[in-house]
Amino acid sequence: MGRFLKAFKSLENQKTCIYACFTFDSLSTGMREVEGWLSSRGVRFKRVMDPTPEFVFPDLKVLYNEGRFPSIIEVRDELSRAFYLFSIPVPLNMEGFMKPEFVLAFRLRVKRASKLS
Repeated sequence: MGRFLKAFKSLENQKTCIYACFTFDSLSTGMREVEGWLSSRGVRFKRVMDPTPEFVFPDLKVLYNEGRFPSIIEVRDELSRAFYLFSIPVPLNMEGFMKPEFVLAFRLRVKRASKLS
């Protein structure tokens, strides 16, 4: 019974990160559609244009600490891309929106706050 409780406790301390990628003919059209869709669902997001990993890293700390489902949406065209970073309490239902090129979901282990600061 102790093993079961320990395993359940470890699942409880995990978050699921969702990464979805959408491709459009025009980046500005894609950004307008994604921003409208997120706003209609009351999601507060941060938009980042062609970031470097060093630029995104500080935002990921905040994203990780906020909701249970840290999420990243990538919008791209042939030449450039934009990312939308947000964290929500429940998984975002993408039905009713266009089909993404791909979606990845993976588990993140929750770190102690002292290690993220």
